[in-house]
Amino acid sequence: MRGLVTSGMGTAIEELGLLDAFDVVFGTSAGAFNGAYLVARQANYGGTIYYQDINNHKFIDLRRFFIPGKPVMSLDFLVNEVATHHKVLCCQAIIDSAIPLVILASSVRHLRPVHLRSFNTPAEIYQALLATARMPVIAGRPLPVGDDLLYDGGVFESIPFPSALKEGCTHLLVFLSRPTGVTISDPNLLSNGLSKFLLRRFPGIYDALEERRTSYPEAIAFLDEKTKSCDGPPYIFAVSPPPSAHEVPRLEKNRQKLVEGAIVGFRSVYRLFCDKPIRVHEVLHAFSPDGVNLAKTP
Repeated sequence: MRGLVTSGMGTAIEELGLLDAFDVVFGTSAGAFNGAYLVARQANYGGTIYYQDINNHKFIDLRRFFIPGKPVMSLDFLVNEVATHHKVLCCQAIIDSAIPLVILASSVRHLRPVHLRSFNTPAEIYQALLATARMPVIAGRPLPVGDDLLYDGGVFESIPFPSALKEGCTHLLVFLSRPTGVTISDPNLLSNGLSKFLLRRFPGIYDALEERRTSYPEAIAFLDEKTKSCDGPPYIFAVSPPPSAHEVPRLEKNRQKLVEGAIVGFRSVYRLFCDKPIRVHEVLHAFSPDGVNLAKTP
């Protein structure tokens, strides 16, 4: 659900008419969904999913943790119902786009990031989206794809800038969903329980998630240094919510808090490129397909 923040950032790019300045879009987990709707030129439409369609028990229900075969987070509901029938992702626009969409997943068999791209059918796009957000345990078992099993792309590359650099990208705009100065939190009781499960079933994935506690802060520090120094190539500018912003929890369902997170993300990018004052109701209009006022924010 924290991906709603970077969805707001993508919406700002779309609203400002800047999408065609980009040669490729990389996305991991929720960022891949945001990237898909952005490449399809539906970023403002896709952003409404977070607080209109999936902030409910159909998508997130902690009680399902105790029901075998019922994941806490239902990606089937998100992809096969919402993105397919309610807030329809225009897959053909992605297939036809001059801007490639690269979706990252994590290989269980080879223990490395996997790039899903060059889509030819809507089914391939939906399968990639199901794979990239398959958070271990919380979203169910890894997704079988070909001769591999795929988990959430964030296992090996939460922020997919290394993949962009490996492909020769020289100028990167990186969206971060956590406020400036905030890194991953210490594991709680639930996280420790999930880690023990993974250690038994998929020890390589367990090791990667443990390594992430070190690699993620290092990645944030690297992005911060590159952003401040403006040195390059590669030239990298990372955008994140201001330190005063509240971090949106992964399983947040409160509509008001989600809308506020969307506004923060939108403003973080909008203010980079435009000095025109922006009022809250203008941001809300950008996020609502029908222009309805979505929050009681002053």
